[in-house]
Amino acid sequence: MASRERFAFVLFRPQSAGNIGAAARALKNMGFDDLRLVAPGTLNSREAAAMAVHADDVLARATVYPDLAAALADCSVAVGTT
Repeated sequence: MASRERFAFVLFRPQSAGNIGAAARALKNMGFDDLRLVAPGTLNSREAAAMAVHADDVLARATVYPDLAAALADCSVAVGTT
């Protein structure tokens, strides 16, 4: 397993679909692709796609979880930032 495949990025209750798209773009630019969303609320997929710019694949593979524990269930170390 490549080291990049060992990282997951979790957005906890993201405030806007634009934030999700921008995160997808940032992950793609750095070579990552595991985007996890916890309780994202109502998503405007157009807004997310507009911000994702060339990272539609990362956005399409993003997984939605009901709570943080579920999103981190397969992780051995978690680091949080704001």
